[in-house]
Amino acid sequence: MLPLSQTILLRDMESSITLRPEQEAALEKLHSGALLLGGTGSGKTYTSLSFYKRQYLYLDLYIITTARKRDDGDWQREGNDIGVQKMV
Repeated sequence: MLPLSQTILLRDMESSITLRPEQEAALEKLHSGALLLGGTGSGKTYTSLSFYKRQYLYLDLYIITTARKRDDGDWQREGNDIGVQKMV
């Protein structure tokens, strides 16, 4: 993983949202292979997309979800909100 000081270079797309303090705290603790636990509406999607954007933006992002979530377009909307626009 890149040190936080170097991740700025990867964040070239603007985000239309600001993470809540608890999401920022979780983001600072996340590392590759970690699980992000939280209840419905706790901000897991935004937190995980922010982690991807900080650490792995140079890699393709594959989302594995339910058919309903895929068809609703939630991941695409939330990805656009956070500034991650290319999802497969």
